[in-house]
Amino acid sequence: MISQILFVSGFVILFICVLLFVSRIIFSRNVIVKMNVAHFISLFLFILFIILHIATYGIAFPIHFQILRMHLFMVLGGFIALFLLLAEYMQLNLVKTRSIDLLEALIGVIEVRDPNLEGHSLHVRNLSLLLYYNLPFSYRIKLNSLDLQYIALLIDIGKMCIPSSIIEKSGKLGKEELLLIRNHPLLSENVLLNVKGFEKIARCIKYHHERFDGKGTYQLKGEEIPLASRIVAVADTFSALTMNRTYKPSLSYEEAISELRLVSGSQLDKTLVEYFCSIPLRDIEKSMEIVKAQMQKYSLENCMTKQR
Repeated sequence: MISQILFVSGFVILFICVLLFVSRIIFSRNVIVKMNVAHFISLFLFILFIILHIATYGIAFPIHFQILRMHLFMVLGGFIALFLLLAEYMQLNLVKTRSIDLLEALIGVIEVRDPNLEGHSLHVRNLSLLLYYNLPFSYRIKLNSLDLQYIALLIDIGKMCIPSSIIEKSGKLGKEELLLIRNHPLLSENVLLNVKGFEKIARCIKYHHERFDGKGTYQLKGEEIPLASRIVAVADTFSALTMNRTYKPSLSYEEAISELRLVSGSQLDKTLVEYFCSIPLRDIEKSMEIVKAQMQKYSLENCMTKQR
């Protein structure tokens, strides 16, 4: 009876370890995920215990004693492997949170200075996550939510390379100036390609203005455009329509939704637009309220108050 309980316990624990290990390696699409010692130790323990368990049947000791002993080793080793993996998960989650928080703060400080940008990237990030979590599992399994946050927060990083005289120009832009503005996704890609591990992030940002009907800059069509790019495109369009700008009035929720539906299937992915339109209005409004609260934290007045 004890032997059976130990066998089942050891098998279940090792099975969990294998699932965690496989999911960590295969399904994780984080740009900051790296293989480390914990993975190799966990896999080594699992293989070692399987070998020892098989080898048990070739030893001259009483079979029941050997099985009991090996099951004890399996349970102990399983706990060690599980502990290593869980500890590493906790550490990685901390790194994830800190990296996103840091990026959010940097983007917030940059955008709070421009009344035409104030919180736009943060708003796009919030809306992108809203859409992501309202998609069916068959969509979400293709994309890691952390990658999506990086993409949404960094979509306009290329505009930092464009002279402020062009960005802030109130009059009509010249042909070369307009081309430079339109090429900001490519500029963003070139900036991020200098960051090791951000190649996929850079590629998705490069195509976030690509037209769904294939008539865009790079002539990618439909699902040839990365899913993250298509999600961010919907969120970016809605944010641009509803946020206040010095050069144009913002649209109401109903007007913006109508605009999204007008360009669905041509500029934007029709299916993603429909999922976005199904998100409750209260969630859309809350995402903007969160952005306003975040941007308040990065204002000069708030920073000076904290300093005092």
